[in-house]
Amino acid sequence: QVLSALFTSPLPAQARLLLSIAHFYPTKDLIGYLHALARVARGLPSVRAVVLGDGEQREQLEALRARLGLQDIVALPGARSDAATLLSGADLFVLSSAKEGMPWTVLEAMAANTPIVATDVGSNAWVLRGHAGWVVPPRDPDALAAAISDALCHTEDARLRSKRARTALETRFAEQDMWESTFHALEPRNAVDLAVQTT
Repeated sequence: QVLSALFTSPLPAQARLLLSIAHFYPTKDLIGYLHALARVARGLPSVRAVVLGDGEQREQLEALRARLGLQDIVALPGARSDAATLLSGADLFVLSSAKEGMPWTVLEAMAANTPIVATDVGSNAWVLRGHAGWVVPPRDPDALAAAISDALCHTEDARLRSKRARTALETRFAEQDMWESTFHALEPRNAVDLAVQTT
């Protein structure tokens, strides 16, 4: 699997793979995300996370990853042009931002039937309403960790939520006369570099 190849160490059996796509800027709160992952890993040692992207906080994030002992758990491979393919292979998509508008990556995850944990910023609560994902307060690593753990431990619930998300994407964009052009552009096979498009 492509995601597995991004890690320098062999993955454990039954590894649970998380994917995030973000510029490495403070508004994405990737520092909080790493702290959340440290909490998740204590209870779920098989969790692994890939964060696609790059930016001014790379050195800070790499240092924090080492300090938290996450070198084998979190991969920071940079921006990639195959983000949509990677998204379809993830067990969970996570958006940790403290500020967003309409995150393209959340829509991509909905189109790919990938379960979603996202912070309550921008349009996230609207697009994921009706239990179509997990929505948590921003800048709250404990809440983010709890939602990630819940999603990974309850796979049937996660599957149902991702199905609702796909349906919600179809119906809500259709209601706004945006569905046909937007959804087909969002389908993973037609997607372009998500890391570049991330807001």
